[in-house]
Amino acid sequence: MTSAAIFNMSAPMTEKVTLTQKIILYIDTVLSSEDIDNDLRALLNQYGSVTNPNNKVYLHELLENSTIHFPENGTTTRNPELEARIQRLEGEQANRDYQKMTRNVNLQAFSKRDQEETIGATMRVMNAQMISVFNFVVTVLAAFAFGYKGVSLALGETNIALQMLSGLVLGTLVFFADLYFLVKYDV
Repeated sequence: MTSAAIFNMSAPMTEKVTLTQKIILYIDTVLSSEDIDNDLRALLNQYGSVTNPNNKVYLHELLENSTIHFPENGTTTRNPELEARIQRLEGEQANRDYQKMTRNVNLQAFSKRDQEETIGATMRVMNAQMISVFNFVVTVLAAFAFGYKGVSLALGETNIALQMLSGLVLGTLVFFADLYFLVKYDV
């Protein structure tokens, strides 16, 4: 039976499959060649010789006891020019990343002269703060002393409770006033 008879059979889907003469010739060439497996040739002849359209051929019957042969994966070598370009681009990207990470680092800030200037500036700021604290303490103590002694001088007699009370009230008032101006202008 020719391959034209094999492939002109009705398909199970009730559609007629027709092949051109060129495809049928190609299939006959493949079937007659030595490259085709003998088991496959026997299967094709067995199922191709059946002309009854009610005889269904199932795929699992055709693939039973068959094996799949995959071609070897070929390893391709990279073009040396491409490899050199990739290495150059990776180096440039790494350099850009490094420059981005270190753009705000000033190496001159770590010199000995700059450290001395930094220490000097820190000492000046600390000195100004110490003077402010000393001024704060002296002002509050002077206000307490004025309130304490002012009552005894004004009354002419020594009343310790009244002297302490007036000293604490005046000291507290000056404490909060001085604290207000200290926070407002020095901080």
